[in-house]
Amino acid sequence: MMLADKQIRRLLRFQKIADWKTAIYNGSYGSVKNVGYDLRAAAIWKNGESVEECTLCCGESVLIASGEIVQFGDKCVGKVYLRNRLIRAGLTMDAPLYQPGHTTRIFYRLTNLSGAPIQIEVADKHAMLTFEKLRSKPRHRYNGKYQNEIAIPARK
Repeated sequence: MMLADKQIRRLLRFQKIADWKTAIYNGSYGSVKNVGYDLRAAAIWKNGESVEECTLCCGESVLIASGEIVQFGDKCVGKVYLRNRLIRAGLTMDAPLYQPGHTTRIFYRLTNLSGAPIQIEVADKHAMLTFEKLRSKPRHRYNGKYQNEIAIPARK
């Protein structure tokens, strides 16, 4: 089961949705869509260097951290999707599956596959996060290297 807009709005107010125990911190109601949440870029790294904006030429990539911090409950996973307009512009995206128990900013990599340069800026909305409920709790919650990655990590 996926969350719809009414339920996602409740995550911004830190209200419980049955046993989801999921929340979005530093979120915006304007980012809530019918079945997802548009993430706002808070930090961009190109070639390991922090930038406010950049032009991606063909084959170049950037790493992006969201402005939102998301806490995934015991029965919730998060999936990140590239927005349609950016797919059509020639971008591709790599992002992990966010696991139950994970609290973090959302990180993803954008790569330009088109022949034209593409401008990327902080505060842009590149990706949509969706929330899906598991039928049961996994035996173990996420407790990996990237747990509680709340501060925007420094690069070079």
